[in-house]
Amino acid sequence: MNDLERSLIAWLNCNNLSAKIKTMDDLSDGVLLFELMSQISPDLFRADTIIRNTHDNFSARLGNLNKLKRQIEKFYTDILNVPSTKIVDHVEITAIARSAERQNSIMLLELIMGAVVSCKSKETYISRILDLNESIQVELMVFIQRILNKLGETKLTDEEERKEVTQLKHENRSLAYQCEELQGALKEIEQKQRDLNNDNEKYVKRIKALEDELERRIGNRDWNVDESLFKLEEKIEKQDKIIKELEAKLVETEKAHTDELRMTKDELDMAQEKLIQLGKVESTLELYKKRLEDLSTYKKKVKELQEEKNSLEETIKQNENNMSEVVTLKQTLNFYKDQISQEKERVAELTLALETKDQQIRELQKFKKELEGKKREFLIPETVTQREFHSKASLLETEKEEEDFSLQTGMQRELEEQIERLEMENKTLKSQLGGGGGVVQEINKQMDTIYMAKKKLEEKCREEKKLRKDEEMRAAQIEDEKDQIAKSLADCQAKLEAAGEECQALQSKIQQLEAEKLIWEKIQNECESLKKERESHVHDIKQLFKEKDEITKQLIDSKEENHKLDSMLIQKEMSIKACEIDLEKIANRLREAQESERIALNQLEVMKRNQSELNEQSVDKIKYLELERDIMKLKSEISTLKLELREKEDSLNSMQEEKTRTEIELKEALRQKEESLSSSHQEEIRDIKEKLIQRDNEVDFLKRSKEELVNAWEKEMKIMSMIVYGTGMEIMYTHQTLKQEKSCLINKKHKN
Repeated sequence: MNDLERSLIAWLNCNNLSAKIKTMDDLSDGVLLFELMSQISPDLFRADTIIRNTHDNFSARLGNLNKLKRQIEKFYTDILNVPSTKIVDHVEITAIARSAERQNSIMLLELIMGAVVSCKSKETYISRILDLNESIQVELMVFIQRILNKLGETKLTDEEERKEVTQLKHENRSLAYQCEELQGALKEIEQKQRDLNNDNEKYVKRIKALEDELERRIGNRDWNVDESLFKLEEKIEKQDKIIKELEAKLVETEKAHTDELRMTKDELDMAQEKLIQLGKVESTLELYKKRLEDLSTYKKKVKELQEEKNSLEETIKQNENNMSEVVTLKQTLNFYKDQISQEKERVAELTLALETKDQQIRELQKFKKELEGKKREFLIPETVTQREFHSKASLLETEKEEEDFSLQTGMQRELEEQIERLEMENKTLKSQLGGGGGVVQEINKQMDTIYMAKKKLEEKCREEKKLRKDEEMRAAQIEDEKDQIAKSLADCQAKLEAAGEECQALQSKIQQLEAEKLIWEKIQNECESLKKERESHVHDIKQLFKEKDEITKQLIDSKEENHKLDSMLIQKEMSIKACEIDLEKIANRLREAQESERIALNQLEVMKRNQSELNEQSVDKIKYLELERDIMKLKSEISTLKLELREKEDSLNSMQEEKTRTEIELKEALRQKEESLSSSHQEEIRDIKEKLIQRDNEVDFLKRSKEELVNAWEKEMKIMSMIVYGTGMEIMYTHQTLKQEKSCLINKKHKN
């Protein structure tokens, strides 16, 4: 894509179309071009008569472009009264619709540009062109001039050629004058550069003297200050090297400046735009920095709160675990209580069973006594055997009562042995007695009864043994169960006591934790206060170091500020010179306008004299009216140029006043600087701070004034370019009409 295509795309995009054009391929459907022409003539170019969605549809694109071409030809013939072939012979529409062919697209844009420049609302479109970049303006002006030359294509007469030659000579002289002025400005810049170098040498000498003073003062300070000052001296040396390099670069740039004078205006405009953008970016950066600082503080607070929350959650979890243990202990307590109640019920049942067993034992003992009484009735008291039997039985009974029914198998054997002996004794007694058969029978009967009683007693003894064994077993079980219940009760009581102690310990722990929490909060508050104090101390220390750095950097800053102020003064002088050149140009234009007014007045007088001779022809009347209109236009131009001259003079005066004021301020600042250097160290710091503030204010003021001047200059240049362009276009139209009228008059004379 060449410069002309880029310029045409930029011009099309500034006309408030429904979509932005990126390449020439976007014009292949004709929709946006039709939309532009509908802004010029909505009656001919109706937007609802074309197809907008032409994606991959060759026939729709071709139909739109054919309709656009027909309506443009109609616009030229009906409204402009000029054939479109005067600009372009033929446009290949199919090539544009098929492949967006560049040459035919530019030819179609020539037709559209001719219609735009010749329509009623051409001023708005021309003002839009003037708002574009200067390189784009130049390309478009050449493009428009070519179209206008095609529209007003007539042969020039000798007088017109002479006028054009004189005009070109005048322009050549003005260009030579501008070159001389630029050379003079270059010489002045070189002179100022030499002055600046001399001032720089003076400042270097002053810096060396100040460095000597600083070295003398540094010798009295401690090692840390020596190290910092040594570093600062190294920085000063580096800055001096950088300054020298920059000065060398300045010399090189000044050498190359002669070739780049034509591009300085564009570069200045771009730099100013970049400065404005930089200011905006810096302001947004500061806002983002503030937001980031706020976010960092908020993040720190959130982290601290999260840590506190986590610690509290841990304590709550511990307390919940302890509470769950207490709940489990309570559950075990209730379980053991239930077991104790169950065991008590079992003990009551067992006691009832024991009582019943005791009653049974008593009943058996009564029955035993009754049997013993019956035994005594049947036994013979005289016999020794019965006595022995009774004594042994009583012994057995006493042994049974004493040993708690602990008869065993050994006792049964003894009883059997005794019975056998008794039987043997009975036999011996029977043999001794011999004849006492009745007594023997009675004794045998008694023995049988005794034997039967003995068997019953043995059975009852066995039963009693079993009962005693069962009772002993039950008693042992009951005692074991009692011991187990007592142990479980003791364990439950111990657990209850432990649970109560744990509950008390937990409550005490909770109280301790709350107290510790309060203590921690107090400690945190104290820590925060200590942090704030520490930060304030650190800030104070940093400020002290900054002041120390400022003391060492003040020379470099002052040097840089002097360079900046000198460069600003040079820029202001350049702008003043540019304004003076513009004033001279405006004065030349005024003189040209006055000369053209004088010529037009002379022509009017000649026309008035010849009015009676020409018998009031219609052509002469039209020419007379056109001359009067030209005179009125020239008068209005003269008045506007005078106003512009006054404005330029006012701006020049204000700029000169600002220049003098800034020079006075700079001299005052230099004088204050010299006084501050002669004073003591503390006074130097104070004065340097005050100067820095003053310099900042001055720089801000100069920046504001520069921006105001630049903005005013840009506005004036835009207005001037618009006026010049408008006057040029009108002069061209008047020249064309005059040429046409002259050609018509010549043709009439030849016919007559």
